Amino acid sequence: MTQSATLESLRRISATQAQLLDSARKVATMTANAAPRRIDTRGLTYTQVDALAKQVPAGRYALPKVNPTADNDVTFFEISEGRNGAHYVRQLLGAPGSFIARPLALALQYFAIKHLLEDLKSAAVLFGRTTGTCSQCGSPLTNRKSREAGIGPVCARRVG
Repeated sequence: MTQSATLESLRRISATQAQLLDSARKVATMTANAAPRRIDTRGLTYTQVDALAKQVPAGRYALPKVNPTADNDVTFFEISEGRNGAHYVRQLLGAPGSFIARPLALALQYFAIKHLLEDLKSAAVLFGRTTGTCSQCGSPLTNRKSREAGIGPVCARRVG
């Protein structure tokens, strides 16, 4: 990606930032207003988490933070399937194109999957809109319609 393309991508991300913050605040408000729940992870096994992770299509997702900071109001995750068929849930740190996938403890994987499954489509859209990249393949979203959808046209046709 050229420097001018990167700058243009950053401008597009900045242009939609207010809209994204409003969406994230709405989801965070819904989460905050919901009855508090504690997820019991005692006795949790990798087999149980893997079975749950199989319900989430491979891709990248974003969840709004319950306690956002001025600089960080969402957390990015990646769900992938390994060669052995096991599913991996990792937190993505950094920026699109240079994300670092950080392994999560079993309880955090479980927590992320449970929350993703509550509204998978919104989590994929939030990732795409926040980063300006497709939540499924990671390609830059180069037109307005794709940026609004949070997914590129090819992947949108593939996933329905």
